[in-house]
Amino acid sequence: MSDTSDLIFADVSEWQGSIDWSAYVRAGHPAASVRAYNGSRADSYFGPDARSGHRGNRALFWAAGGQALGIYAYLVDVPELPVADQANGFCDTVGALRAGEWPILDLEEGPGDQSGRASAWRQVVHARLGVDPWLYTGLDFYRTRNLAAAGFAPGRLIIADYSAAEPGDPAHAAWQFTDAYGPMPGISGAHDANVHHGAVGALLASLGPGAPAPAGPVPFPGTGAFLLGHSNPNVTLLGQWLIERGYGRFYSVGPGPVLGPHDVEATRQFQLDQGWRGENANGYPGPVTWQRLQDPATRPPAHAPVPFPGVGAFLLGRSNPNVTLLGQWLVDKGYGRFYAVGPGPVMGEADVSACAQFQRDQGWSGTDANGYPGPVTWARLQQ
Repeated sequence: MSDTSDLIFADVSEWQGSIDWSAYVRAGHPAASVRAYNGSRADSYFGPDARSGHRGNRALFWAAGGQALGIYAYLVDVPELPVADQANGFCDTVGALRAGEWPILDLEEGPGDQSGRASAWRQVVHARLGVDPWLYTGLDFYRTRNLAAAGFAPGRLIIADYSAAEPGDPAHAAWQFTDAYGPMPGISGAHDANVHHGAVGALLASLGPGAPAPAGPVPFPGTGAFLLGHSNPNVTLLGQWLIERGYGRFYSVGPGPVLGPHDVEATRQFQLDQGWRGENANGYPGPVTWQRLQDPATRPPAHAPVPFPGVGAFLLGRSNPNVTLLGQWLVDKGYGRFYAVGPGPVMGEADVSACAQFQRDQGWSGTDANGYPGPVTWARLQQ
C-alpha cells in the first residue's frame, strides 16, 4: 500500500471524539483532515469558526505543531439546502485560510450526474477563499456521477476505495484506503485514513491557489436573499465583493451574513458609481448588480485612504472597529497565519504579532516595529 516515504494522515470528524493532537504529531503525523461543515451547520468539533472563540480541533492541531490541515464540508442532497448556501456556510465557518490549510468538498450522495453541484460548490469556495478546493469522493461515485466533468484537477482529488490495490484511474493526490485504520497515537478507535505519496513538504507545495477561478459568475440567489435584517450566506459574499471593489469604508466591522444598513449603503454607492439612478440604485442587489460585482472589467473610482484614528484606537484588550480593519488589511497582505480566528474588534496578541511582522518586513526595527500601528504603518497597509 505504501512505503516509508508515504504520508499517512487521519480523516476525522465528531465521531472520533477528543483527539490528543500533540501525541498524533509527535508520532510523525504532521497532516490531518477535519470536518468543518455538514449540510447546513458548522461543526463545533472543528472550531473555531470566523465568528466565535471556540477552541476546537483546528486551533489544537496547529498548537501541537501540525503542518498541513485539510478542512472539509459534507455536501448533502436536500432540495431545501441549495449548493451555494452550503458552500457559503462552509466559507463563513472557515474564515481566512492560514498557510498549510486547504478546503475539501466531501461529495458522497445524490442521484445522477453530480458534476454541476460539485462545480457550483467549487466556484463559490474558490471565489470566497481564493484557493481552488479539493474533492473527496468514492471511486464508484466519481465514475458513475460524471465528476470528471466538475473541473477538479488530479492534484486536488482524494479517492476513497477500500480495495487491496490503489486505483490507477482517475489520477489523484491522495487515496483513502480504509475506514478502519488505527488507532493512531492520540486518536481512540478506528477511523478513515488517507495516504499521500510523498513527504509533507510535497503536500504543502501542492496547496497553492491552483487553477484559475471557474469560469462564469456565481448565480444570482434571488432578491429574497437580501432582506434587511435577515441572515443569508450570500450577504457575506456581497460584502466581500464590495470591499474588494473599494467600498470597505462603509463597514466598521467585516461583512457578515445579516443584511444591514452598511451593506445597503455600500451597494447603493456601487450602483451610483455605475451611473444608475432611481430604483436601479436602491441599495439592494438585483441580477445586474450581482453580475457587475463579479465583472473584473468594472472598477469603482478611487477613494481617499481611511484616516489614522489615533494610537488610542489600538490599546491591547480594548474594542474598536478600527482593530477589525487593521486585522483585515494584515490578512489581505499575507499575515493571516497569525490569526487562529478571523480578525475582530478587540486588540489582541494576534494583531500585535501580525502588525510587528509587517513592520519588520518594511525594514523597520525598534519602536517602529513594536506591533502597534502609527500613521505610517496605517498608510502603508492601505497601499
